[in-house]
Amino acid sequence: MTKREIENKVDLVLSEKFLHYEIEDVPDIENKPDLRLTSGNTGLSGEFSFLSVGMHCSADYTDEHRLHTMTKIYKAYHHCMVECIKENDGRVRSFDGDRVLAVFDGKRKVNNAMDCAMKMVGCRYDILQPKILAAFSNDSFSLGVGISTGAAMVSKAGAGYDKTNRDLIWIGTPPILSAKLSEEADAPYSIYICKNTFERLLESNRYISENETTIDMWTKAKLKLKNKNIDIYKTRHWRPI
Repeated sequence: MTKREIENKVDLVLSEKFLHYEIEDVPDIENKPDLRLTSGNTGLSGEFSFLSVGMHCSADYTDEHRLHTMTKIYKAYHHCMVECIKENDGRVRSFDGDRVLAVFDGKRKVNNAMDCAMKMVGCRYDILQPKILAAFSNDSFSLGVGISTGAAMVSKAGAGYDKTNRDLIWIGTPPILSAKLSEEADAPYSIYICKNTFERLLESNRYISENETTIDMWTKAKLKLKNKNIDIYKTRHWRPI
């Protein structure tokens, strides 16, 4: 493609009218794709809960382990994370190295995402950590999970011919914030959530009972985002598998 052809495409994208549609469900990208989601100037927007999970210390693994060992660890980790997402009605929408992005919709989106996060950390302690330690004598990895809820837009970009999720981009603060929260979260506080998510949690995801005493699972904290300090909440609690 020549420079002029690229310039013509950019001019068309920037000048063409943008068609925007409101949605409630995460767009299906496999069985019944939403025909409004095209490679042209179209976008679908709605309110969703975004969950981002990443493996901390994976760079250390890459340096210390042979490639086939690291691949085994990644595959085991991704399998556990995807199963947690599917079990809690989430949709996997991107993979980026050790990072996974899932999107939740519906009336229970916030608490489904929260249930998923609790189980993800449970997978780390109950399954991944002991099995990886037994197989490779290394116990250096942990998980960070971030959840943010709010309005976002999904549009199609990239090559324009790929029918999978690789052509979709999620635009807005919630998907960005979920990734930032997952980067900050680390054991023992493995789950970070935004204020909007926290305020919509059910009691089952807010409190636990210990020795006949009701305890708030969450600790309030601050996070710097776009030169502003925002309220977030973190927890060290998780659920066994």
